[in-house]
Amino acid sequence: EHSIVSSMGLLEDRSIVIIDEGHNLEDHCREAGSVCVSSATLEDIERRAKDAERYLLDFHSNDPTIDFGSFCALKHKIEHIYQVCSETMHSFLEANAAQLHSDRYDCKTWNSTLESGPSVVEFLELSRWEIGFVGEVKSLQETLQRRGEDGASRLEGLATQVLKALSDLESLATALELCSERPNQFKIHLEAVREETTSQSAASQRSGRSSHADSSQRPNGTRWSFELNILLVHPEAIFQHLADAAHCVIIASGTLAPAASFSAELGAAFAGRLLCPPVEAPHIISATQLGVAFVGKSRGGMELRCTKEHMSNSFLMELGRTVTEIISAIPGGVLVFLPSRRVLDDAVSAWQEPQGRMPSLWECLQEKKGRIAVEGGPEATNALHVHEQTVSQAGSAVLFCVYRGRSSEGVSLSDNAVRGVICVGIPLPPLKAAVRLKRRYNDAVARAAPESINGESWYHLGAHRAVNQALGRVVRHRNDYGAVVLVDARWTVQGSLRAVRYLPKWLRHLVGIHDRMRGEHLSFPIDELLHKLQGHFASQSSLHERRQQPDPVSTPASGPATSSTDRNVRPRHAGD
Repeated sequence: EHSIVSSMGLLEDRSIVIIDEGHNLEDHCREAGSVCVSSATLEDIERRAKDAERYLLDFHSNDPTIDFGSFCALKHKIEHIYQVCSETMHSFLEANAAQLHSDRYDCKTWNSTLESGPSVVEFLELSRWEIGFVGEVKSLQETLQRRGEDGASRLEGLATQVLKALSDLESLATALELCSERPNQFKIHLEAVREETTSQSAASQRSGRSSHADSSQRPNGTRWSFELNILLVHPEAIFQHLADAAHCVIIASGTLAPAASFSAELGAAFAGRLLCPPVEAPHIISATQLGVAFVGKSRGGMELRCTKEHMSNSFLMELGRTVTEIISAIPGGVLVFLPSRRVLDDAVSAWQEPQGRMPSLWECLQEKKGRIAVEGGPEATNALHVHEQTVSQAGSAVLFCVYRGRSSEGVSLSDNAVRGVICVGIPLPPLKAAVRLKRRYNDAVARAAPESINGESWYHLGAHRAVNQALGRVVRHRNDYGAVVLVDARWTVQGSLRAVRYLPKWLRHLVGIHDRMRGEHLSFPIDELLHKLQGHFASQSSLHERRQQPDPVSTPASGPATSSTDRNVRPRHAGD
C-alpha cells in the first residue's frame, strides 16, 4: 500500500525488500490499486463533509488555518462522480425495465485505452476529474486532525465519522488519480444492485438527497443503488513504485510456479530488472518420501470432474465414497481441500445425510479416522491447532478445507499431523465482474503482444497456484513423508498436459512427470491406488525412525529423483 509505505518512511534508504508468499504478489498489487465504492458510501462522504463544514463554521470560523473552500471543492467532486454513476444506472434500468429479474446487473464498463471504447478517459472527463485532488483530500485530513489552540479536537464527537469518510474518499481519489496517469491499465465498472426495501433508503433520507436518490426508484417500488469499481487490471502500476524505490526486490515462495505470468503481469518493472530466470530449486526430500497419485474416476466408473455443472447430490456422494476410501488408506492426519466454501458445505451436507439403515459417509469417516473437522466452523480460528492435537492424542483426524483458506498457506504441520493431502477439483474463481474484465483485458493485450498471458491462461494460472500451495502442506522437513492425491478428471483425461504445465518443477522432478506425459499416463484405478498407498506408508513407517537420526556427515537427498519403478505411488507411464 503506497500510503502506508509513505507514512512510515519505508523504502527511503534504497532498501532490499524480501516478499514472502510471493505467489500472491500479483493479486495483492491489483487489489492495492483497485477500489469499490457504493452509492451509500458516496452519500456518506458528502454528508460527513457537510457536517464538518457546518461545525467548523459554527465554532472555528475565525481559524485562519482552515480552508473552507476545500469543503466546497470536495462536495462538487463527489456530486459529479455520483451524477455520472446515477444517470448511467438510470439509463440502463430504463432500457432494460422488462428484464430486471436478478439482484445485480452490469450497467456499463469504461475500458482501458488498449481496448475499444468507451474508455476510462471518458469517465474521468464526465466526472470532471482533476489531477491533484488526492493532495487536497490529504491536506484536509491533516487540517481536521490538528487540534485547536486549547488542545481540544476541532471536530469533537464528529472526528471519527468524518475522518473515516475522508479515508474512503482518499482511497477512491488515489485509484482515480492512478487511473488518469495509466489509463491503459485500468477499467471502471458500474453495477446496479437491487435493494430490499421499497421505501427511500435511510442513507438517502439522512443525506437529504432527493433528485439523485429518487432517480433509481422503479415504478413497481423497487429501489436500486450502484457500486462503482475502479479496477487495476495490470498490477505493474503498483509494483513499479516498489521496484523504483527499492535497491533490490526478492520474491520468495514455495509455490511461485507456474512462474510464466510474473514478467507479463508485473511488466517492465519486473522483467527489466530480473537478473536471471526464476530459481526453482529441487526439494530436499528423496523421491521415495512423497507419494503422488491422480484419480479421475470413482470405483463405479463415474468421471470425477469437479465443476459447478456436475455438483449434483449423486456426484457428491460418489465423490465422497472415493475420498473416504483414499482417506482410509492414509494413516495419521489428512487434509482435504475443496474448490470453494459452497462446494465444501454442499459436500458435508450430502455426506452427513443418513443412508437408510446404513451409516452415512460422515459416520464411516468418523469410524475410520476419529475426529472430522471442517475449516470455517465454530473452531475456525484454531482448527489446525485442534487437528494437530487430536492426531497427537488419538493418532488420526481429518480436516476439510478450502483452497486459499487458513489451512492452505502460512502454516506448517509436519510428521503425523499431516500424512496425506487430498486435492479435490481445481479452484477456478467465480466469473464475477472483476474476473471477467481482467480476462478480457488480457485477451486484448495478448492480441497486440502474443508473448503476453491471454485471459484463459491467466484464469488457470492462479487456480493451479492455489493447488500447488495446498499440496505443499504434506512434507515440511527433510525427514518427513506423506502422499498427495489429486482428484479430478481434468488431470487424467486423455491428452491432458495439465500436470506438465502447472505442477511445480520440484514435484514433477520427484515423481518423474516428463514433458511428454499426458493425462492418461497418470490415472490410477482406485484398487491399485489403495494398494500403492498402503505399501508406501508401510515402507516409509519402517524407515522413519532411521530418518529421524540421519548421519551427521551425510547431505540432503536433493539430486535426481530415483527411478519411477522404485516408487510406491507414481504416475502410470505409457506401456505400464
